[in-house]
Amino acid sequence: MSLRLPAFAAFAFVLFVTPLRAQPFTFSSVKPVSLNELEYGQVVFFDFNRDGMLDLLATGNSANLPPFVPRAYVALSQGAFNFADGSEGLVFSERALGQGLWQSSLVVADFDLDGYVDVVVSGRIHNAANFETRPLEGITHVYRGSASGSFAPVSSELLGIYGGSVSTADIDGDGDEDLFITGLRTQEEIAAALYRNNDGTFETIPLPFEPLAMGDAEWADIDNDGDLDLALSGVTENGVPKTKVYRNDGLGNFTEDRVNIPGLLFSAMDWGDYDNDGDLDLALSGARYHRTKYFEPVVQVWRNQSGQLSNSGIEIPAVLDGDVAWGDYDSDGGLDLLVVGSTDVRSGRSGRLYRNEEGNLVPRIAVPGVAASNAVWGDYDGDNDLDLVVTGSSVNINPLMRLYRNDSRAVNKVPVAPSGLEAHEDDGVVTLDWQAGADEETPAAALNYNIRIGTAAGTDNVMPAYSDLSTGRRLYPTRGNAGIQTSWRLQSLPAGDYFWSVQAIDQSFVASSWSEEGSFTVSAGGGKLTSVENVVPRSTILDVGYPNPFNERVTIPFSLDAPSTVEISVYNVLGSLVKRLVNDSLEPGNHQVQWTGTDERNMPVAPGLYMVRMNAGAAHHVQHLTLIR
Repeated sequence: MSLRLPAFAAFAFVLFVTPLRAQPFTFSSVKPVSLNELEYGQVVFFDFNRDGMLDLLATGNSANLPPFVPRAYVALSQGAFNFADGSEGLVFSERALGQGLWQSSLVVADFDLDGYVDVVVSGRIHNAANFETRPLEGITHVYRGSASGSFAPVSSELLGIYGGSVSTADIDGDGDEDLFITGLRTQEEIAAALYRNNDGTFETIPLPFEPLAMGDAEWADIDNDGDLDLALSGVTENGVPKTKVYRNDGLGNFTEDRVNIPGLLFSAMDWGDYDNDGDLDLALSGARYHRTKYFEPVVQVWRNQSGQLSNSGIEIPAVLDGDVAWGDYDSDGGLDLLVVGSTDVRSGRSGRLYRNEEGNLVPRIAVPGVAASNAVWGDYDGDNDLDLVVTGSSVNINPLMRLYRNDSRAVNKVPVAPSGLEAHEDDGVVTLDWQAGADEETPAAALNYNIRIGTAAGTDNVMPAYSDLSTGRRLYPTRGNAGIQTSWRLQSLPAGDYFWSVQAIDQSFVASSWSEEGSFTVSAGGGKLTSVENVVPRSTILDVGYPNPFNERVTIPFSLDAPSTVEISVYNVLGSLVKRLVNDSLEPGNHQVQWTGTDERNMPVAPGLYMVRMNAGAAHHVQHLTLIR
């Protein structure tokens, strides 16, 4: 879930620190003063202005009774402050983000690859005091980031939802992050949309997932095959709770996994390797229907063994309408689990941190029980251990935000960077391999990895890393973009030279320095060629490209009824060759190739009319394309 607020008034707030003890570790509760506390929303740690201190991005409702007050703000950290009485606080500068939304979800990503993180946020503005004059419907906004940590709204036609999830993943393997939105479009309609990211603009593509609301969507490479899969939970338009897992074949094609995870609504999920076996496991919470209680809360951990999920049987007191979050708070190399939420549909609340003791999750530290909640880990004070922020609705039905500083004396050392980088390119598919990093606390099998790729040395304008490009320090305290395995695969990269590096990240999201930089070249001569079916067509044809007209990328389907030497090229209206897309011997079947509007030197061509010509044996075909800018 997530939330947000109005546009660019700034003020400062101070966070006072009061001790809260729990053995064997101590956390200090940092109570916000003058900061709007939130429920029904989301909070994110990110160093937006890259000053070495984690900032906050938060959205949600800040009023406990109607009319509700939706908000969204960026809070830039200004550092510690010592008061006259000897107490310590944190000073932030708060800036409103834009239109306030609640029952909302947000995501941060550098969509346009300019080096500054952007924000997509969905939710609703309805404040429960004007049902007759303002219908309940979802809204989605996009904001572009800048070097100062400020954000500017940009126009978009993205699906508007509330009570759902907004998430990102590079589903097509081209290095940039695509966008998935699912939730309530109106009170009567649940909708979803999947968007391909084309240089910062979003192109709608066919939806392979069932639309669900009041749930969660979490991406991870669960089968360690170098692409991102999806866990999706929530309720259907017919009121049926579902939890689904979809496997990615590496080309952006998804197949539903027949795993019997209970269907949940008011749900939350998180992937993490709690048993340190090199596979990402799934924690989830939520509600299922019950004959007498109507809703029954659920918390389960599903163990991943070589890509196969099964219920671990770990018993954890159940919650719904809350959050689950993996993080190694005691720096011993094992993932611990935070569980917060409601114990029933009334006023019951629960919050507990479970310590991982040799694979057993043991309750150790109490945190505020909050419903309509969100919880995230992050090292805001830079001491290499995980601190915590929690938002939600308290037992008194008041919005709440609490920041907890981890005062553990355990020393978490920085991992050792990976080595032995190798890159291989085969017909446009690039495979990156490296030797594992090392860490004194996290076992090698449980380390995860983060890749940066750019078109010049030391850059990440192809695959963003969300780490400092010099030191490797994480700007965004999450798992790395390559997951646990020591290999990654990309495709559809334009021809040219690329530079890359990789870092190791431990279970506390502490990152190593960057490895020595490697490089690779994607050869000129075409777009990415893929086979889309195994059925042998009855004839050889060149289909019309789509979309047409296009402005960033066009897909050109073609079919072969027999093995053929195929040449597909693009020509301008004067008949001059612009780009050769295919020049290869291919098997019979249905194929497709993409053109990104560039010439043989990989330079953008002028808008206008172009011809696509295919020669395949005795067959000759021509189609027309219109490029717009």
